Amino acid sequence: MMCKTRMVLLGVLMVSLMCPASRADTFVFQNGLDIPTLGITGYAGGSTMRLRDNALTNSTGAGVFIGDSNNDADNRTIFRFDLSALSGWTASGPGTMDLVIGTNFSPDAADFFDAYVVFPSNTGWDPGNSNWNFINITGNTAWRDESGAALPVATANVELPTLGGLGEPGQGYEATPIGTLNQPSYSNGGTATVTLSQAGIQRLIDQGVTTAGILMRKRDENG
Repeated sequence: MMCKTRMVLLGVLMVSLMCPASRADTFVFQNGLDIPTLGITGYAGGSTMRLRDNALTNSTGAGVFIGDSNNDADNRTIFRFDLSALSGWTASGPGTMDLVIGTNFSPDAADFFDAYVVFPSNTGWDPGNSNWNFINITGNTAWRDESGAALPVATANVELPTLGGLGEPGQGYEATPIGTLNQPSYSNGGTATVTLSQAGIQRLIDQGVTTAGILMRKRDENG
């Protein structure tokens, strides 16, 4: 099974929350958008980074790709939203992450794209200085597990067990996804919505400034 590259643009994270005083609100986090209730003018806390296993030592920038580009190159993407303004708030329901699709695509029925919370030990990635193997290219600093220990990096072999790219579920990111994207087709310019669990949103809020974001990857990267 092969899957064409998914190119999407950072869209919007929407979360429903309850503050310590029990007032319920819904917030939309999108670059350039004001969030008056939080005192934010022109939100600028959203960022992305592409991880590609045929670029082991070079950065691949902020472009958003998920899946396989028909050349057996696996693509993963990290989405980071600064939610530090929500310190002390409690998630009262699931959140949604909306993505704008950049390519027409009809997947196989078994093509699932999962979203995972990245461990805070990987805070500080930079699209210009991170890649499949390293959170910091300059210092050859590998991605880390939950305890902060370095994860194995890939050389020529990036097959299972996955080396680099934050590894397998439970290594550089949580073992269980907080959301899944699976549609029969994706249209250029259309929107795909990933529902993120209430518990997952709460963990991102609680991480505050240490959040490393949400990793999205194709569930089966062996196609």
